[in-house]
Amino acid sequence: MEKYRLNSDVCDYRLIVINNWIQLFSCVFDALGMCFPDLRDCARALDIIADIVYLCTSGCMTSQVVAELNYQETNQSKATIVHAVPIATGYDVDKKDIGSYQQI
Repeated sequence: MEKYRLNSDVCDYRLIVINNWIQLFSCVFDALGMCFPDLRDCARALDIIADIVYLCTSGCMTSQVVAELNYQETNQSKATIVHAVPIATGYDVDKKDIGSYQQI
């Protein structure tokens, strides 16, 4: 993602948060199941749900990365990198290195 300057979507963050909360509830119910035998079945069901949510989330994230890599690979020859000189006032551009700027 860093290579192509991509950021995660807000939905991605929400899915990760939901996954983390389900994992936390799973741990809490596992601990409660140790103390209260009646909750062991509920804890086991929540473990399975947490595993399914985790696998779905990680699978979606992996497929997004693969799709983006395929897209970048097929469009790499079409991409043109353009270096532009900033027009901001108060900066003097060094002609030797377009990446270095000196404030006036």
